[in-house]
Amino acid sequence: MKPLEQEEKVRKILERKFKTRLIKRKLSIGVRSDNSPIFHEFDIVSVNKDFEFDRKLVGEVKSDKFGSENGYRTTRFCRMVTACMYLQKIKAKRRLLVLTDKEFFNRFRKDVDGVIKDIDIVHISVISGKSNLKIANVPKINKEISRRDIMRKQNWLVEDNLVALYIAVHKYRDLHYGLKEIISIIPHKGFSLRIQQFVAIRTKGKKGLKSGLKSPLLKELYKKFKDFEQKSFAEFINIVLDVKSKVKFSD
Repeated sequence: MKPLEQEEKVRKILERKFKTRLIKRKLSIGVRSDNSPIFHEFDIVSVNKDFEFDRKLVGEVKSDKFGSENGYRTTRFCRMVTACMYLQKIKAKRRLLVLTDKEFFNRFRKDVDGVIKDIDIVHISVISGKSNLKIANVPKINKEISRRDIMRKQNWLVEDNLVALYIAVHKYRDLHYGLKEIISIIPHKGFSLRIQQFVAIRTKGKKGLKSGLKSPLLKELYKKFKDFEQKSFAEFINIVLDVKSKVKFSD
């Protein structure tokens, strides 16, 4: 069964469970540094009778198979984490990441246990229609968190951005490609702009370094990150948080 067919099957299964209309639709997930809106197409979006998003349910459907350990640890794992980050940008009563392959589901859920919160990671078989999804105890919509609070408290959203940044470098081995995928959802505009400058430095060599090293954050990051591909995940996180704690951010 092709991925699009699996998506449609999952939507029908969930429609019966939640007794609501589900469609595929683009939703706004933020604003870029130039104030242009950012949209992402979600596989599962609940709508009312007027086909307006009613914020009851939003989700993504992934049909990736486990395959090999190497394959799981590169593209597939990063795709799942990115999907979770997009889901966290939407305020809804329930957010789902649906995985149709049981082996992949078991492995991914184990790896992100306690890390990814407020998202139900569930398995739904497109063949039997069986799932481990429970529809009781629907959580309340999360309150809006200000950008300043996010950066100051270094909460779950910032940690997820750092996870994606780490994956972009260590798994893709391509800072520019990986960061291009997550740059729009870094919650603080000032930090986002500085990261873009950092990308320019790393991709344009000395020419980019000369034009980009103007902010204190960039200077610190460049010094700290010269050999960061060899550092562990814990060291990587500590470096970023340490640099951010020493630099004042502007709105």
